[in-house]
Amino acid sequence: MKTGWLLLIGILIKVGHEQIFGASQDIADLINATVAIDAHLFGTISGLTIIVILYGKLRLTEGLKEKIS
Repeated sequence: MKTGWLLLIGILIKVGHEQIFGASQDIADLINATVAIDAHLFGTISGLTIIVILYGKLRLTEGLKEKIS
């Protein structure tokens, strides 16, 4: 679980860096394609949205189970 937070921070830093400075030419050369920085941003936002929704649903479900008990 602790490494998950480190991964999240790393991804946010990478996407933020791409948004400010643009894609790295070295990475573009490595994969032989242009890097779609907006796709990375939208993917990150979508993933975080899904996580928040699922976490909220889990918390709500746990809260209802405690009230029934």
